[in-house]
Amino acid sequence: MGCESGEGECQTPRTYFEQNVWGTFMSTKCVRCHTPEGVAVLEKGAKFVLQPPSYPGFLDVNLKMLEDISRVDVDGKPLILVKPIGGDSHGGGEVLEEGSEEYENLKTLVDKIKNPPDCGDVDTQSIQGVINLSPAQTFRKAAIHLAGRLPTADEAKKVNSEEALDEALDGLMKEDLFLERIREMFNDSILTDRFDRYNDGLFVVNADDFPKVQDVRDGNGYDNYQRRMISKALAREPLNLVAYVVQQERPITEILTADYVAVNGWNGEVYGVGGFANPENENEFKEAKLTTYDGTAVPHAGVLTTGSFLIRWPTTPTNRSRGRARQVFKSFLAFNVLKISERPVDASKITAVDNPTMNSLACSVCHQYIDPVAGFFRGWSENGDYTKFYVDADWHNDMVSPGFNGDQMPPDSYDAGLAWGASQMVKDPRFVIAMVHTVYTGITGREPLAYPSDDTAADYKDRLAAWDAQDAFFREASDALIADNYNLKTVVKAVIKSPYFRASGAVNVSQAKLADMGSGRLLTPEMLNRKIRAVTGVYWGYYDGDGYRRDMLHRETGENYFVFYGGMDSNSVIKHLELPNGTVAAVASRMANEMACKVTAWDFTKTPESRRFFPLVGPEIVPESAGNEVPASVTLIKQNIAYLHHLILGENVTEDSPEVQRTYQLYLDTWHELAAAGGNPDLPYWCRGQWDAATGAELPEEQRIYEDPSYSLRSWQAVMTYLLMDYRFLFD
Repeated sequence: MGCESGEGECQTPRTYFEQNVWGTFMSTKCVRCHTPEGVAVLEKGAKFVLQPPSYPGFLDVNLKMLEDISRVDVDGKPLILVKPIGGDSHGGGEVLEEGSEEYENLKTLVDKIKNPPDCGDVDTQSIQGVINLSPAQTFRKAAIHLAGRLPTADEAKKVNSEEALDEALDGLMKEDLFLERIREMFNDSILTDRFDRYNDGLFVVNADDFPKVQDVRDGNGYDNYQRRMISKALAREPLNLVAYVVQQERPITEILTADYVAVNGWNGEVYGVGGFANPENENEFKEAKLTTYDGTAVPHAGVLTTGSFLIRWPTTPTNRSRGRARQVFKSFLAFNVLKISERPVDASKITAVDNPTMNSLACSVCHQYIDPVAGFFRGWSENGDYTKFYVDADWHNDMVSPGFNGDQMPPDSYDAGLAWGASQMVKDPRFVIAMVHTVYTGITGREPLAYPSDDTAADYKDRLAAWDAQDAFFREASDALIADNYNLKTVVKAVIKSPYFRASGAVNVSQAKLADMGSGRLLTPEMLNRKIRAVTGVYWGYYDGDGYRRDMLHRETGENYFVFYGGMDSNSVIKHLELPNGTVAAVASRMANEMACKVTAWDFTKTPESRRFFPLVGPEIVPESAGNEVPASVTLIKQNIAYLHHLILGENVTEDSPEVQRTYQLYLDTWHELAAAGGNPDLPYWCRGQWDAATGAELPEEQRIYEDPSYSLRSWQAVMTYLLMDYRFLFD
């Protein structure tokens, strides 16, 4: 059926439903009674159930509900058109007036459902007027973000088209650092890095099942470094499984369905798995199937049966794994069950009912989701051990039976409930949505937009347009993930190439429409740590007396600024800081000052062709002589400033651009102040060119720089501090 004459722009049933039915009346009038916690559903058992915007893919779920009911007739008329006008004993009486605009819109939707219009290739909802970074600029940002490095000279030349960007991104996703970014993305949700501190990871496995871990705990034959790395591998088993699946380009569904654990050379020590080409390589994995101390095979279910996941989300005899179930919904089905019912609970109605989780309407609205999934964990103890669930043993009869989406778990799966449940969950559309959301949030640092609920707000239409555009992108990315055999790299590439990562400006677009697009994310301390290393060639930190590098933004120790800069320890701090505060500003200032001090004089100890920061100038190049400007020197200084703008901020600027002029003025003002003050030419001790900043080794005496008689080194330090504190360096 084609688009009817006079109908205007052709609209699919989904678009028409959102714009003319859900958005105009169904989201306010019908949901009063027909949500899962509504009176019609809880008290009357209504089959017409509308999911709220907190439910993943709620529009599609609700449209499917309408499609099903539209095919049910009463006296030759669709039931969905009879009930709202008070027919067929509608408990809510007359909600819509027959003949009203709202009712006519509902009739039109029913017609579209029964006779779908042929709208051809429907354009994806998008925001017009958005300006994206070029392929080369996008790749630079992606290289720092995904691989912790700058583009090579060859890449900088080649990445000049969308096709070349595609190929270059494929290359980035084969690098080891990309796997670390994947771990970080998923840890933001499951928070198992809680145990990747000190040697906590040594206690997420049972020493009875794996006696070798006791030797590692006690230090029998293992030094501190080996113990730390084994602990790290055990703590990160769920994240390493995700990394392995992505590395091998397996279907991402395996993070739940894998009948193995991904083992590297470090935790291979505990499990008795060897044969690694490089046992110290954290990203070389083997698949292992574990058994308990009595030889019982563990029924693996990917991440869900790893020790650190089970202990990170513990349970109690009364909780009965309900907390674990809630986390499963949140992490792997993009569904916060607690948001399904946000009304106040009347305590008197709960205490007056026997077993309220099943029999009180105030409780069962959530427990109907949670309890069946909690039953997947039967056979798993409170401390994460597999004890096996015997078929003839009673489950908790005061809980809803284990199952998923209305299907009960078959008895022959009772002793492998998580494996059965995982096989069901990965078929649910919400699993794909969860994977897309995880990657999107991990890369952009932002949660998906909430559906705008206040249609009286002045910017409601713009906010709705922003939500529509993002929702359309998520659906496209979900379809691409499925089409590419669930290869998660497809979603990573889609997000990187989208305006949500690469938007750099806009023309004639409201701020509300641009919600969550482009730059503006405060880099996490892990990401800033890698960016400092990528741009400067060295880490921000120092070498201790034992020769170990101590990074000031490193994640795995509390002896630095990691948490102060907004990092999360996955324990008491479980969210990244989104906006800078005074402490963040102070840390950033210290970083910029210390890094400028550390690398400036050191760079000048090298020959011009090997310098990273100052290839065009030397210490003797100064802007003035005897009170007069030296034009040739000024030109070289400005050219080097332009070079630094590109190296540090990724800006392509010329020596006469306003940005370079401002930076040059800072250089000149600093030089004038130093020259006017005169005094001791000695550089501060830690700012001398006395050490190799990358290794901490002392330089040969003849190469060292102790003084700055021309004031140029300290002026360049001011420039370096200025650029390293720029928001374009600290934000993504």
